[in-house]
Amino acid sequence: MTPYFRLIIKYGVIIFIVISSYKLSELLFLDKTLSLDTYSFIIVVISIIIGFYFSYNHSKNEQIFQPTNTYHLKNNIEISKREMEVLELLSEGYTNNEISDILFISLNTTKTHLSNIYSKLGTNNRVQTIKVARNYGLIGD
Repeated sequence: MTPYFRLIIKYGVIIFIVISSYKLSELLFLDKTLSLDTYSFIIVVISIIIGFYFSYNHSKNEQIFQPTNTYHLKNNIEISKREMEVLELLSEGYTNNEISDILFISLNTTKTHLSNIYSKLGTNNRVQTIKVARNYGLIGD
């Protein structure tokens, strides 16, 4: 069973219990078994417990839910998500102007990203950059 499937099952059970608790307290209130104050108190307590549970689990499993914004290479070199987008388009043969248009950024910004990529990969031109990026596994063949 994959970790995400376990999370789906786990949260599905939790949501089922929460909805059942709400419905049971609602039925008891409508049946006049519970007073309005007791019904309100139960709803507040259930909501607080859910809030604590999810905030605790979210802080504990924060890595599962946060997307990666940087790609780590050897020697602690990091390539940003945007630089990766530029690198992928570069490897597909797009010109600087085309990359700028596709990513909705200025030509100068594209050139800056390329300059940063060249610097981080230790390359001097497009062909060399693509070759090194393939060796690092950043882009496919």
